[in-house]
Amino acid sequence: MNILSIINLFSDGDRGDAAAIRTQFIIKGLLENNCNINILSYALDNNKNTKDKNNFSYLYRFKKNSKLNKYLKIVLFPLMLFIKLITQRQSYDIILIDRIPFYLTLPVSIVSKLFNKKIIWIINEFPANISRPESNQLTKAIEFISFKIIGKNSDITIVISEEHKKHYAKFSSKKTKLLVIPILMDTKEISLPIYQNNIKKKIIYGGALSFSNGIDFLIDVAYQLSLKLDNFEIILFGPVISKEYGLSIKEKINTLKLTEKVFLLDKMPNDMAIKKLKNADILIIPKIKDSRSIGYIPSKLGDFLFTGKPTITSNLGDIPKYIKDGYNGYLAEADSIQSYCECITHIIKNYDKAKNIGIKGIETALSFNYKIQAKKIYDEIANFN
Repeated sequence: MNILSIINLFSDGDRGDAAAIRTQFIIKGLLENNCNINILSYALDNNKNTKDKNNFSYLYRFKKNSKLNKYLKIVLFPLMLFIKLITQRQSYDIILIDRIPFYLTLPVSIVSKLFNKKIIWIINEFPANISRPESNQLTKAIEFISFKIIGKNSDITIVISEEHKKHYAKFSSKKTKLLVIPILMDTKEISLPIYQNNIKKKIIYGGALSFSNGIDFLIDVAYQLSLKLDNFEIILFGPVISKEYGLSIKEKINTLKLTEKVFLLDKMPNDMAIKKLKNADILIIPKIKDSRSIGYIPSKLGDFLFTGKPTITSNLGDIPKYIKDGYNGYLAEADSIQSYCECITHIIKNYDKAKNIGIKGIETALSFNYKIQAKKIYDEIANFN
């Protein structure tokens, strides 16, 4: 099966982006099922040292801050994609896309109709009206229209949760198959966790640093915890949602005098991030309750559980479908500093028992193996007429 993948990906890797990691695992799984995949990236890469690979090319290359780019992308880039799709139409039967920009939805939809090409659409979060309610009305309206266009033409839409599935059913046609693929990860290297017997327990969060993901909340938890416990430290790493937000959390750490308790590290590629997680004593996903928590399932949950280290996460969305409190992980009440402090304190004081619960988490993580999940997608592709 020949697939053209139009995605936001860089030739040098995922750069720590959860959506890119997820897309890469889907592509990897399909390749292992003997699919032939060529990647056409719409990422704006201003790195002169990166080169196109055999099955990887960029739709365009402009500097991110180029003023020309802002004016041309809406007109020029769709035309460039349309020409590529037509001239290369003999080399693919299926178009695999992620959450492509609205101005690229028309050429994909038109070509799929003209030449009877199948579309697989990968969606990792809710539309702006739910995930980013602060967005202006024009942005929401444009996105709604583009989702309608691509959703109605999609043959397979890959979503992350059952709630996600219900929502995107509104954008789908009767022919569309909605597949729930919650988490994707590589579980080939199973190893029992190594415990370092740290006097100060390392509590680690790895993922996007944002208010919605509970970073401010976790700093508040650290402050309250520091009033009663001394034997812990919290390490945060991942891409910061904005430069301003990065400065604000640094200021908060300084204001609360937590510079010896809370440490900020730079973002890192997925393989390095996993190595970092393995050095934790406790892993934590402090998601707050907001519009994005509906049907929430963190992509990082699988990697956290697979370390075999005790994992705490908010009792939100689809998480209770995979985590049973006190069995294979720990569920704390979202937005409750008291609940999180009690949970962390309990784990630290009963760490030998917590180790056994962490081991159970490995068994849960195995079900998220990308090979198993990609096979579900491949089986649907095999049924295409």
